Formats: sequence, structure tokens, C-alpha cells
Amino acid sequence: MELKKEKNAISKQNRLEYIDVARGIAIILMIFAHTCHEPITRRIIYSFHMPIFFVISGYFYKKRKFKEELEKDFFSLIIPYFITCIIVCFLDYFNNRNLLMTNIKTSLLGIGVTHGILNDLTTVGPIWFLACMFFSKILFCIINNIIKKDKILLIVCILFNIVGFTISKFIFLPFSLDVAFIIQVYLYVGKYIKEKGLFERKLSIKSVVILLSMWILGIILGEFNYVGRLYPYYPLCIVTTIASSYLFIRICKFFSSNTYFEIFSKIFQFYGIYSLYILCIHRIEKDFIDYNLLIHTSMNKLNIILIFSLKMLIVTTIAFLLTYIIKKVKKREKVCER
Repeated sequence: MELKKEKNAISKQNRLEYIDVARGIAIILMIFAHTCHEPITRRIIYSFHMPIFFVISGYFYKKRKFKEELEKDFFSLIIPYFITCIIVCFLDYFNNRNLLMTNIKTSLLGIGVTHGILNDLTTVGPIWFLACMFFSKILFCIINNIIKKDKILLIVCILFNIVGFTISKFIFLPFSLDVAFIIQVYLYVGKYIKEKGLFERKLSIKSVVILLSMWILGIILGEFNYVGRLYPYYPLCIVTTIASSYLFIRICKFFSSNTYFEIFSKIFQFYGIYSLYILCIHRIEKDFIDYNLLIHTSMNKLNIILIFSLKMLIVTTIAFLLTYIIKKVKKREKVCER
């Protein structure tokens, strides 16, 4: 038992607070982007908020055997995905029973957005990310176990990126598999950042200016959107989103180390640590709470803020209660083990 406590203490110490802060802000911005549809706002948010998650995933990548990676990712990504899908299907059954089979097919195919031959289905909403991340990590595990040389690995990831982009021009694959090909470059970049210690290196003013310029350029190019397969001026958009993700994480690191922002850091850390719960809860509330009944006016700026605040209140409350219950259950299990 003492050994378990020691391991838990070490794992908590090893958490990188600024990474959790970056995740937390990104997941909050995702909810805001789903509330506000103003073009420039979406361009700014989409320029980095999803790429960040893939870069971070690559940063924490550990070389494992295929079976180990499959088991780990299945329980951490696919199980939450299908639990959320089951809840959505159950709730939607009472609204429209005729859509049950359509919802089941949509869930089994992981449809992020309807397109082409998939037009007769609905979408799984924001949790497309979970299925896509699962297949992205599995593919990355396979190629890492096959390829030993780093330069060849980079070339292969770039080739997968090109293949994914090309496929998306003709068809959107189930479970966003074409996007999973695109993401290989982001996972490689995250892995490279970790190996070279790039989050720890001091950034020169010149580097900040270059990264910021790339970020601004990405916003100017147009809305970058994985699920919608919007890749403006490809492959330049891939470079700009990597640059913006890296710079944003570095900004989060700067602020999280500043005592003046300690309270805000703690708040964002909560959202970052439990970002998966928040994503799944948001998927459910997004479709089953009609905010127009609560705020029965046009979608002006004030109403957008009110709806976003209400969404955050609902999502945060449920996430807090869920984490509280899970902690209590785990605590009881530990007591029983004794």
C-alpha cells in the first residue's frame, strides 16, 4: 500500500502544470467556438485549439508494443467514446425513436461530419476527436515500432499527412481516418519537442516574432478545421498550426510559472486534467439542452456570452460531480483492498 501511495505522489509531481493549463484553455475555447459562429473568432480559435491536443499527445508518447498501446488507448479513448454514444442514443430515443438506427450507425462509423455517401447519417459531434485520436495513436505506434531512424520516421509521417489530405478531397472516411493520417505529423512534432527539450529552451525575441507571425498568417489564410477537412493553402496551414500550438503552450508555461496568475492556472488545470470528461459532457449538453428556450432572443454578443457562460456552468458542475464520485469510489476500493 505504501508503494502505491508513493507512486501516486510521484505521478502527481510529474504532471506538467502548463500542459494542463494549455489543455484547459483549449477545451474551454472549443466550447466557445461551438457557441460563437463569428468567422474571425473561429479562425483564431481553430488556428491552434485542436492541434494543441495532438502535439501534446505526441509529447507524451512512449514507445510500447502494439498490444499494450491498443489496450491502453482502447480503455482511455474508445470506452469513453462509446459510453457517450450510448447515452446520446438513449436520450435521443425519447425525442425521435425513428432516428435510433441512424444514431447507432453514426456511432459505429464515428461520423464527425456528414459528407458524400454518409449524408444520410447524423454526426457524433465533438467526440469524433476520441475515435480519431485512438486510430492516430495506434498508427503512430505501428510506424514507430517499424521505423528506427528519426529522419525516415519524419518522411513517413509527412507522406501519411499528404495521403490524408488527398483522401479528404474525395471522401471523408469513417472514424475520421483520413484526419488520423494528417495528424501523424503533429504527433511526430510533439515527440520531437520532448526529445529535444524544446519546451525548456529559452525563446529568443526573434523566435517569438517568427512564431507569432506564422500564427497570424494561419489566421489570415482561413479557418483550419479537421472535422470539416478545411486545410487552407495546404501544406502551409500545417506549418502555421504547429507554430501556433507550440507558441501557445510556451505562453501557458510562462503564465503558469507566474505567481500572479496562480489562481487562474489552477482553474485551467482542472479543465485540462478532466478535458476528456468535459468533452463528453459537452457532447451531450450540446444536443439536449435548448438554450433558445432560456434566452429567447437573437444571437447577439451578449446572448453568446450568456449561453457560453451557461454551458460552462452546466459542464463544469457535472464534471466536478463526476470526478468527485469517481474519487469516492476509488477511495472505497482502496479501503476494501486493505
